[in-house]
Amino acid sequence: MNFATGPAGALYVVDFYRKFVEHPDWVHGAARSEVPWRTGAEHGRIWRIRNLKSNIANRKPNLSPASWRERAQSLHDGNGWWRDTAQRLLVERQDHVARPAIEKMAHQASSPLGRLHALHTLDGLHALTPAILLGALQEDSAVVREHAVGLSERWVASTSEADDTVLRSQIKALRAEGKSLMPEGLEQGLAMQEMADLLAFLQKPEGRLLPEVK
Repeated sequence: MNFATGPAGALYVVDFYRKFVEHPDWVHGAARSEVPWRTGAEHGRIWRIRNLKSNIANRKPNLSPASWRERAQSLHDGNGWWRDTAQRLLVERQDHVARPAIEKMAHQASSPLGRLHALHTLDGLHALTPAILLGALQEDSAVVREHAVGLSERWVASTSEADDTVLRSQIKALRAEGKSLMPEGLEQGLAMQEMADLLAFLQKPEGRLLPEVK
């Protein structure tokens, strides 16, 4: 039994069918060798389920022969199948020529899911940088920020402790300029818990630099 979204937007359900669900390895006694455990194995169904009120696109899957530009654009498709498949192909083929477009998408894609897939695709291309992650950590989307924290782990775990200070007298000027209050390279000396504490502080009224998570 399994299910997945198809390229057209419908839900596909694999219907398991067997007379006996148990596996003989977990059956004791004579029944283990006497019962025809495979009865019904030739049966089964695949259901295609869709909402009659919603539009189903009749696009044929064609990302494999498509250009890297088409695959990159599919990273922010409204259908999860196209996003997942585009990310997989870009990473499997190590399409580094797509890197500039995907970096731009990580900040500017219209949907949070598109920006999230762009981050993970860059990670799979070994092209993710602390600068890109710092931008993602200041995202409006809590989901994107959560994934950015997870993707930051390799830098947090591989650096030694470091202290840095932002003077209170600088905060007002920095806010007016629209610049981040995080000093250059600050993330390199933070443990995961310290990064979480910092993000929590930045969402408080007295340190509001990030949108409040609702």
